Amino acid sequence: MRRDLLRAHFEEIEGAFEFAKSIESSNTEAIETFLDESIKGNCEGLMVKTLEKEATYEPSKRSHNWLKVKKDYLDGFGDSVDLVVVGAYYGKGKRTGRYGGYLLACYNDEADEFQTICKIGTGFTDQALEEHYQFFKDRVLPAPKPYYKYSEGGEPDVWVDNAQVWEVKSADLSISPTYQAAVGLVDSRKGISLRFPRFIRVRDDKSPEDASNSALIAKFYKAQGLTRQQLVDADDDDF
Repeated sequence: MRRDLLRAHFEEIEGAFEFAKSIESSNTEAIETFLDESIKGNCEGLMVKTLEKEATYEPSKRSHNWLKVKKDYLDGFGDSVDLVVVGAYYGKGKRTGRYGGYLLACYNDEADEFQTICKIGTGFTDQALEEHYQFFKDRVLPAPKPYYKYSEGGEPDVWVDNAQVWEVKSADLSISPTYQAAVGLVDSRKGISLRFPRFIRVRDDKSPEDASNSALIAKFYKAQGLTRQQLVDADDDDF
């Protein structure tokens, strides 16, 4: 096996070169435990693959032989937040002729501003992309509104009116110099961004001011190291 050959010819150097942790198991409970450990170690999740039959990796081809298992794929795990659309990016390839991605923001209720948090282009069906384009094409702004908080270099192709709230799920949150969400709450100069954000649905029942606020985003970031039960039991009284 490849791993046996690697271990036979290389030696680990702490902090410089280490072998990835792995297990061989077909037991779902053991795999779930290993997934929990990987997440507590700030990893995205697991790469699960077959070892004997059809184990060859094929680039750019979907199969069940190599699978990514991330915490946001599991029920009750991963952070779902409600964010405001403030910008859009022109589509490329199959998305040419409409917007292929969007810039999202959380709401800072103390400063009454929308702070950018991520660019999203995943989770859309072709129908959803068309519906979003039809909704926002007539809401393009000549310039960002004065209460849009963003970093230089983080501008979208077009700014749009803050007229719609989306529910979004992510795999992780990270500190970012590109986005301004919760700036000053975790880092004095940098904001928080969503990693691997995925569109879930439009929240027609919420106004932009009802979107997830920056304090909640900071709380989710700080809670990432907790176990599943700790996340469930976390006290929401401050928010």
